[in-house]
Amino acid sequence: MYNITETDVEFEQLLKTKIVEFEKQFENNLIIQESTMELLYKGVMHSDSNNFKNNRMIWNASCYVNIISYDLKVIGKNLMLSKTEWEKRYFARQAGLLIYEGTNDLFDLFGREFRTAISGLSDFEKLKECLKQITKRLNYYKETHFERLHNIRNVSIAHRDQNTVEQLSTIFSISWVEAINFISEFDQILNLTGQFLQEIMNKSVVEFQELNEK
Repeated sequence: MYNITETDVEFEQLLKTKIVEFEKQFENNLIIQESTMELLYKGVMHSDSNNFKNNRMIWNASCYVNIISYDLKVIGKNLMLSKTEWEKRYFARQAGLLIYEGTNDLFDLFGREFRTAISGLSDFEKLKECLKQITKRLNYYKETHFERLHNIRNVSIAHRDQNTVEQLSTIFSISWVEAINFISEFDQILNLTGQFLQEIMNKSVVEFQELNEK
């Protein structure tokens, strides 16, 4: 029934020798995500309390990206460490849903309002170019994976096709390593986006404060 590829079998053998290392890496990453989320949440709340609209938009975008990244790492951990074929495809479907929705939201978050908010920061042209590169990678990811993710989402997780043959055929078709790969590729984009937003936050804390004091 299940689409178990040669790559899946090879990866499972490799994983047996690396399992402790992978588990430790996941735990460290999740600790970092948790502390970062708490910091960003406080930043959003502080911006709300002081009516710092531009800061709020930037910190909120950063917090949103962190939430997606955190969820994706939790899903990725469970996907990687799953013991049964159904478990693997359950977490693969959850990842497909998260990525599908998250990608669309990222395009919204980095729209005209966001660009206007950061336009007053120093090195805006450099920041604009960085955002352009992120958008380019998101568009490429969407072109490459969205038809597949759309099918997974609409047939087997966000909406479930009442035709069980169609639903199960979609579930069975998912390869374990295929899911690991589309998670990993999206996670790389999130990491790049997080670095970009961190640079903006570092600037905005100082530069927007100076504007507020004038």
